[in-house]
Amino acid sequence: DIDLYFKNIASQAFIENIKNGKVSPPGRQTINGSKALTAEITGNIDGTDVYYKLAIVETKYSFYQILTWTRADRKEKYNADMTKFIESFKELPHPKEELPQPKLNDSVSIVPAW
Repeated sequence: DIDLYFKNIASQAFIENIKNGKVSPPGRQTINGSKALTAEITGNIDGTDVYYKLAIVETKYSFYQILTWTRADRKEKYNADMTKFIESFKELPHPKEELPQPKLNDSVSIVPAW
């Protein structure tokens, strides 16, 4: 679930590791046909105010995190580019051997047809 992934995995590290870290409520959008959540993160690292734009993209097989950042005083200068980077995401085709395989349980057996 993309909401659970965002809350418990993606955004949590920022809250714990950035001084005065604040994560905006995530916005929902579609990026190249996949569900996505995007949020802005602000805070301070080693005395420097920072601005992050985070996206979580859920595809059929994976979750992807896209993270862009800049110093907070450069947010306006780079915000449009950061959005373009995120919205250009496209998952490449997976080789068949990398795709999830069905899990067999005790009540299922495979019998050769020959």
